[in-house]
Amino acid sequence: MANNSEKSIRKKYQTSALLNISEIDFLITYFYDLKIITKKRYLSVIRILSNIKGLLGGWMNEANQKCI
Repeated sequence: MANNSEKSIRKKYQTSALLNISEIDFLITYFYDLKIITKKRYLSVIRILSNIKGLLGGWMNEANQKCI
């Protein structure tokens, strides 16, 4: 039972992190569209967020495969 509880807590935090990163992604794009940030800064942040999303997605997929 404790193991299932740990998995659900981990999944909760993983999902929360993915939502937060997606929100930051949206805001950065919005700021770029409003010309608040430069193209260079926009591309830099988007590249970093993309890497983080990939790592987080891989972590989530690995956790899902272990459950199966």
